[in-house]
Amino acid sequence: MPEIIDLSQDIFSGMPVFPGLPEVAITIHVSHEQWDGITDCDVVTSAVNRLEMGEHTGTHVDAINHMARQYRGQSIDTMPLRMFYTEGICLDLSQKGFRELIEAADLERALSVAGLEIKRGDTVLLYTDHYRRAFGTPDWHRGPGVSVAAARWLGERGIAAFSVETASPGVIDVSNKEVHRICGELGFTHYENMVNLYQLAGDVSASEACRSRSWAAPARPCGRSRCSRSGQGHKGQQRHEAAAGTTPCRHHLWDARDEREWSDRLDRRRLLASHRPEAGNKPLPLLGGGARRPGFPRRAS
Repeated sequence: MPEIIDLSQDIFSGMPVFPGLPEVAITIHVSHEQWDGITDCDVVTSAVNRLEMGEHTGTHVDAINHMARQYRGQSIDTMPLRMFYTEGICLDLSQKGFRELIEAADLERALSVAGLEIKRGDTVLLYTDHYRRAFGTPDWHRGPGVSVAAARWLGERGIAAFSVETASPGVIDVSNKEVHRICGELGFTHYENMVNLYQLAGDVSASEACRSRSWAAPARPCGRSRCSRSGQGHKGQQRHEAAAGTTPCRHHLWDARDEREWSDRLDRRRLLASHRPEAGNKPLPLLGGGARRPGFPRRAS
């Protein structure tokens, strides 16, 4: 069985958030001791936690209506599930330093080194190693990001999404706002605050380049619930499916209707990170954190 790698940040009180967004607070709403009428116990065990946070907390995907005012009607519930169930690749851009722009030429070079190509409907994961270098430090919001030209270059290739380790897809106060607008204009999206991408990029060679498949599952501020499936792909290669944080129920309720609907549309848009089966039981990517959060049917933006 392949190892599953979670690509989402843990959600915890006081965690770093994008400047100006709500701070995260997780507190006990009611304890087991309260329910059981125990008053003389030194240990308090949570039965239900209370979560206070913005919808752009931790690892998440932006809805199109977040990109700019003119896209206000395109909330997360209008975005087809096929945008969150795709094929995809991970590109090594770890040479980029603080506040450096990732240009289209950098993406082309990374593709060439890895022996990969971008296909329509892909999700392109951009590994910069910024999380390990800067999370929790004053440099966290000084990460690299895609340039305006690179965002358009990606969108013109018909991808479903790209993902970054930073809290913004572009460099703050340089390209970030316009990168959002381009995503809205061209109808694709991006994931922010990804982790563990180094385990996907690593020392990938052309002979090891491969694709895999994933889908959405619950975010986990206080737990680690996940759903996953795996199977065999063509020519003996493993085909893998895993989860990317979202509402707890939608993708656990897998049935024949889902299978038919998704199989009819997978050739158009897919979400997935890369996997390298030739080297043995290599890590299986798991996109986590959340397009949507537990307790809400779908995120508003």
